[in-house]
Amino acid sequence: MIFKFILFTLLQFCQILPINSISSAMPRSPLVNPKVQKVDAQTWRIASHSGEVFDDILKTLSQQYIVQQVDKKNLSIVTDWDKFSVRGKMFRNRMSFRLFHRISFTEVIIKNQVEQLQELGPNQITWVPTPDITTEVQRVLNQSLRGTRQ
Repeated sequence: MIFKFILFTLLQFCQILPINSISSAMPRSPLVNPKVQKVDAQTWRIASHSGEVFDDILKTLSQQYIVQQVDKKNLSIVTDWDKFSVRGKMFRNRMSFRLFHRISFTEVIIKNQVEQLQELGPNQITWVPTPDITTEVQRVLNQSLRGTRQ
C-alpha cells in the first residue's frame, strides 16, 4: 500500500497522472498543520479562531492571486480568475473561501472553480468548466496555516 501511495504521489508530482484519476481509497497528501481536519471535498475544520484563519488565508492569497472581494464581516474571500497551463492546455481558476466560526474551531468551505479553454470551431474559443486537476486548495491551506497560531 505504501509503495502504491509513493508511486501515485510521484506520478502526480511529475504531472503524468491527473489528480482525479487516483482511487478514492488512496490517501491524499496530508495537510501540514495537525489542527486541520478535512470534512469533505470542499470543507475543512481548523482548530483556530476564525479571525486568525481568515487573516492567514487572505495574506497567502494576496501574495499569489488578485483578490477580487474581501468581506471580513461575513468572513468570505473571492479571488479573480488566474490562468495556468498543464500539459500544453490552458486553464483558469477562481477560488472562493467562506469561513464559519464555531465554538472550538473554524469551518472553512473552499470552492476552486476550474475551467479549460476549448476551441469550438474556427475563431471560436470558450472557457468550459472542468474537474479540478490541481492541488491548489491544499497548497493554499498548507501555506496559510503554517502561520496559524498554535
